[in-house]
Amino acid sequence: MKELAKSIGSVSWALGLLGARQMGEMMKPETWRRPEAAARPLDAVAREVGDRLGDTFGRAFEAGDRMQRGMVDAAFSMLGPFDPQRMLSLGADMAQRMAGSGGDCGCGGGTRGGWGDMPPVPPES
Repeated sequence: MKELAKSIGSVSWALGLLGARQMGEMMKPETWRRPEAAARPLDAVAREVGDRLGDTFGRAFEAGDRMQRGMVDAAFSMLGPFDPQRMLSLGADMAQRMAGSGGDCGCGGGTRGGWGDMPPVPPES
């Protein structure tokens, strides 16, 4: 019984760390356009565990997984134009443009910014 408790703790700890690592992967610009790449290792682990559950628990896993995936799809569809994947992709486009243009944001005025040079501050009297 003690070894089973240790193993359950180890699995929980490993899955939590894997999830944290994959969230960290989402911070990398190369992953912004392909967030499914960060999800792939988690899906592989879930499939492997699901395959080891047997008939009854396997069916329960599949039903619960379909339900939670549907709920996530519904939640993201309610975000409409504020979809995080879309926002990451737009951010990646902007970062790529700025990196290729020497820091110019594309808003006119080069690295000075959209307003151009700022006038000098008048001396205090």
